[in-house]
Amino acid sequence: MLFRHKKTGKMYRHLAHGTDCTNSRDGTGVVLYCPDDNEHTIYVRETAEFHEKFEMVMPPACKCFTDEQRKYCKQKRECVKIEAHSNAGVTGA
Repeated sequence: MLFRHKKTGKMYRHLAHGTDCTNSRDGTGVVLYCPDDNEHTIYVRETAEFHEKFEMVMPPACKCFTDEQRKYCKQKRECVKIEAHSNAGVTGA
């Protein structure tokens, strides 16, 4: 998934979720990500901080028709496709 840094506007790719296993931070959730144009540079940031500083950019394959559906996908941090919207009570098409 693509994310935009809120301050700089630069694009980054979310690579994976992880767990910090160092003694003082054991169990802390982290996000691994890289610049969209350089997959050889990988960054790690605590999950909460990542979601404070970055906003998800909807994938081009998103099948949502309404702003309400797109907002729902953004909250879920992925496109859940039209079928899931009806299951979640999100309307429009």
